[in-house]
Amino acid sequence: MKPAKTPDLERHDEVYFRGDAGPMCGKVLSRGAHGAIIDVEGKRHKMHWERYLGHKVRVRPDVKVVSQGEDGLLVEGPAGDRRFVRDDLGTKPMAKSLMPAVLFFAGATAVTEAIRPKRSSRVPRVRRKPS
Repeated sequence: MKPAKTPDLERHDEVYFRGDAGPMCGKVLSRGAHGAIIDVEGKRHKMHWERYLGHKVRVRPDVKVVSQGEDGLLVEGPAGDRRFVRDDLGTKPMAKSLMPAVLFFAGATAVTEAIRPKRSSRVPRVRRKPS
């Protein structure tokens, strides 16, 4: 089995996750290698990384950037603790498509017809006289 990707969670973040009774939302109390402990209305739930759905609220950290690279950046908190933050989008240059543009232009009339607003038969078309 492929290990689940570890999400970028911090203490006090609010997250969505799949609980035993369906999707839930709660506040992160702690995190570890295999998951996190989430507080949902006063009850603690152990959440494994594969059950993580997404963030509701991210805590705004008071950090400064120490070093920045192609895959992410290294930040330092007010207590001196350092952390690596991965940049999934990356700073790689945009690559051009190798697919010929002729394929798109062959269907240009179909695309134009799909985008063009339809004329209503009830509204008469006004023609201007040439000046």
